[in-house]
Amino acid sequence: MEHLASLWMYNSTPNWTRHEDKMFEIGLVRYGEERVDRWAKIAELLPGRTDKDVEQHYLILLADVADIDAGLIEVPNYLDNPVLSDEKKGKEPRKQAHQWTAEEHKRFLEGLNRFGKGDWKSIARQCVRTRSATQVASHAQKYFIHLEKDAKNRTKKRSSIYDVSLDD
Repeated sequence: MEHLASLWMYNSTPNWTRHEDKMFEIGLVRYGEERVDRWAKIAELLPGRTDKDVEQHYLILLADVADIDAGLIEVPNYLDNPVLSDEKKGKEPRKQAHQWTAEEHKRFLEGLNRFGKGDWKSIARQCVRTRSATQVASHAQKYFIHLEKDAKNRTKKRSSIYDVSLDD
């Protein structure tokens, strides 16, 4: 198999859109490996692409997979990887929950002081870069509920991440 960079030289149109990639994937499933006209059939799904373009795109995909398997390409560790057990059960994949660390909470508090309540996007982008704006908003909601409960009931039974302050 040729090296990835050399394959791009032979591909007449190397820039594929997300839609083209999706149609390519559908074509791979629809027209199995046993079909002699596989590349031509997939190319029919992709206006402006030739069977040679499709075949080269497939070879690039194989090279990428081989590089990943060989450990040459580091796979990103996304915080929102789906929980595999749900997929196996035929359920909608769920995002795996990760507890907030004390450091993340401190950065959240700094962002809250800097940007104010409600600007979750800025807090996520500028202060708590390990969390999305949605996650920051959810954390804020729980934090403010905790503050409310704490104000009403001064006898605490256990500590919480929400008890961490900027001074800690």
